[in-house]
Amino acid sequence: MPGSSQQKLKFYLQFLPALLGGIAIVIGTAANLHCQTVSISQLDDDGKIYSGVFHFTTKNFDEVYKRQAWCPTDCESYNNFKDDTGFDFDVNAFWRTTKAFAVIGPIVGGIALFGAVIVPCFQSAFSGRKKWMWFATVLGLAFAGVCQGLTLLILKSSVCENNPILEYLEDGKPDLRTTFADEPECQWEAGLRMGIAATVFWCLAAIYGILRPANTKFPPRPVQTQTITYKRNADGTVTKTSVDIQYHHDRDPLKK
Repeated sequence: MPGSSQQKLKFYLQFLPALLGGIAIVIGTAANLHCQTVSISQLDDDGKIYSGVFHFTTKNFDEVYKRQAWCPTDCESYNNFKDDTGFDFDVNAFWRTTKAFAVIGPIVGGIALFGAVIVPCFQSAFSGRKKWMWFATVLGLAFAGVCQGLTLLILKSSVCENNPILEYLEDGKPDLRTTFADEPECQWEAGLRMGIAATVFWCLAAIYGILRPANTKFPPRPVQTQTITYKRNADGTVTKTSVDIQYHHDRDPLKK
């Protein structure tokens, strides 16, 4: 039928914000939980301190250090580090902000994703009384992107400006601390790049949600009807004179 392929495409494209948001929430959550978001390297050796929003790890340090709390080879939480060492490190406002939005973003994004899947199934979701449902969904997608973007403030947080591990080394192992720069710079790692990608996907989902076409029902398969005309002859026989075949939709496509 003419136009049915185009209608199907429009129907499926309604769920593109949900697809983009789904990618964003997976990548973003992984980025927020990643322990290799940024790194600080030693001056002359290969040792690195990897830091994330909630976790950290180390790499290429001498075996003598690897059994100590400050030098885990797997992801370790800062809270465990604090409990194991008894060292009270600084947490500035940027780090608190990063932590807060790393939690808020996926929650808001998850609710918005639910709306991005459900709302297109309502015929009147984009007009009249239900228009606010889609607008709320788009706002949720945009806000999730803002939250994910704010997690990039980790570059201004204590993780980079006054790294807890370096603080601990300066207090208890000054010789090892001197192997790092006095004012070390954070290098981008996989977690930060994932966070940027997630922010972009959230924004794309919100932008497409604003520019998306009007709600289009999925066209059902056409129903075939036949009208057959018969003529009774003078001798009593019956002859088929015409057959009229028509295709039409006789039901609401959103109902089974």
